Amino acid sequence: MKVLIQALGSAGDTFPFIGVGKTLAERGHDVTLFANQVFESDVTSAGLRFVEMGDADAYHDLAANPDVWDTRRGIELIFRAVVDHLEEAIDLMEPYLDDADVMVNSSLGFAARVLRDIHPIPLVTAHLAPSLLRSIERLPRTEVMWVRDGFPRWTKNLWWRLGDLLIDRVIGPELNSVRAERNLEPVTRVLDDWAVYSPDMTMGLFPDWFGPPQSDWRHPVKLTGFPMYDGGRGEGLESSLDEWLAAGPPPLVVTGGSAYYQGKEFFAAAADACAALGLRAVFVTPNDDDFPDPTSDAVRRERFAPYSALLPRSWALVSHGGVGTVAQGIAAGVPQLVAHINFDQKDNASRLEDLGVGFGLPMAEFTSDGVTAIEQLAAMAGRADVEAYSDLIDGDLSRHRAADQIEVAAGYHR
Repeated sequence: MKVLIQALGSAGDTFPFIGVGKTLAERGHDVTLFANQVFESDVTSAGLRFVEMGDADAYHDLAANPDVWDTRRGIELIFRAVVDHLEEAIDLMEPYLDDADVMVNSSLGFAARVLRDIHPIPLVTAHLAPSLLRSIERLPRTEVMWVRDGFPRWTKNLWWRLGDLLIDRVIGPELNSVRAERNLEPVTRVLDDWAVYSPDMTMGLFPDWFGPPQSDWRHPVKLTGFPMYDGGRGEGLESSLDEWLAAGPPPLVVTGGSAYYQGKEFFAAAADACAALGLRAVFVTPNDDDFPDPTSDAVRRERFAPYSALLPRSWALVSHGGVGTVAQGIAAGVPQLVAHINFDQKDNASRLEDLGVGFGLPMAEFTSDGVTAIEQLAAMAGRADVEAYSDLIDGDLSRHRAADQIEVAAGYHR
C-alpha cells in the first residue's frame, strides 16, 4: 500500500504523523511524508521517504514572529502561511499520486484536501486535538471565545457564523482561486466542514475520555488515542541528564514547546519561582534566546529531551499546553500547569481540569506570579486521580489503531 502523509506545523504537530507513518512502514507499506525541512532527519530516521514542504528558514521566521502568539493575529498568520503556499504544495504532492492508495493530512493539510476533490484517492483527515471539531454542546475554550456552554443556542451559532466570516476572509480568496484554476467549485465556511472533515474518513488522534464525541459533530470521527512519538532524536536520555536526574530529587519540567520563540519572561518567571521554592528543574527549549545557560546546578537547560523518558522521572510539568506535550504529561502521571497563550492550548488545559489532572492560567498570570502557580501545582502532586489516567495511554497501541483505520480507508486487507 502506498501512503502519502501531509503534516504541517511544529514538532508537536508533526511527530505523531511520523510515528503513525513509521508504524505503517513497519507493516510493509510505502510511506512518503511531506513536511518542513526541519523534520527531515526525524522522518528519514523513522524509515520514511521525506519530501520537503517548506524550508527551515520560513519555519523559523514564522515561529520567531511575536504576532503568531497574538490571540487574534496569530490565527490569521498561520492560515495565511498555509494558503499563500497552497499552489506550491499541491504541485509538489500531485506527481506522487500515481499508484497512491490513500492520503493522510493533518489539520492544516489543505493541499491534500484540494487534491481529494480532484482525484478519487481516499483521504484520512486526522486532528490531534478535539477543539477543531465544532460543537455547540461542548464549546472550545479559547482566548477569543465569549460564549459559554450554557448560553442559548442562537448565541453559539452566531459566534460560529461570525468566526466563519472572519476565517473565510483570510482563507477564502486564495483557496478558491486555486480551486477555480482546477475547475472546482468555491467553498465557504471552510472550517465548518470542508477543511475539518474528509469525505472518506476523519480521525481524532486522542482518546474519548479526553475529547468525548459530541452528538452534533457533523460526521463520524474515529478516535484512536494519543499516538505519542518522540521522534528520531534518541529514545533515551543523554548520559549527563540521566546522571543529573539520579543525583537529586525529581525535578519540575518546564517547556514552552518547540515553536515558542518568545519565552524569555516565561522561563525567567519559572527560574525565579524554582529558586524561591528550592526546586530542581529541567527547562526544555531549542531557542538560545529563551533561556541562557543556567547559573545554578539546580536547573538544567535542554534543547530537546524525549518526554517519554524524562517526565516519568519528574514530579510535575509546566508547559504551553500543546496536545502532544499534554498527552506525555498524562502518560507520565504527573500534574500539569498549562500557561496558555493561543490556539488549542486553553482548551487542552480545560480538559486537564475536567479530568482533575492539571489546570491552566493565562501566560501573563504565570509570568507575574510563578511562585503561587507552582505552589498550586505542588498541591496536586502524588494524587491518585492524577496518576490513574496514565494507565489508559498506550502510544504504540494508538499508532496501530490509526494505522488500522488508514488501511480501512484505503480498502487494504491484511
